[in-house]
Amino acid sequence: MADPCLMTLALDAETQTDRLRDVLAGCVGIERLLALRVSDGIGISDLDRHELSCLLRFMNEGLARQVEAIGDSIRAVLEALRPRLF
Repeated sequence: MADPCLMTLALDAETQTDRLRDVLAGCVGIERLLALRVSDGIGISDLDRHELSCLLRFMNEGLARQVEAIGDSIRAVLEALRPRLF
């Protein structure tokens, strides 16, 4: 059976990866919103630049946090494995 500490670390890494996928889905949503054609009734000019800027900043901050969290999780798994490897 796997080491409980290692299992916890691996599950944490999986959770962080799922959260990163959520942030990516938000980024894809923004990309689709910006790709709407004027013929669809909504154009870029209909979007408030300040609101869009805030939304993009929020998404970028979330993306940066999740990438850092995944890096931390991977480093923790590696540290837990290190004594077993050497």
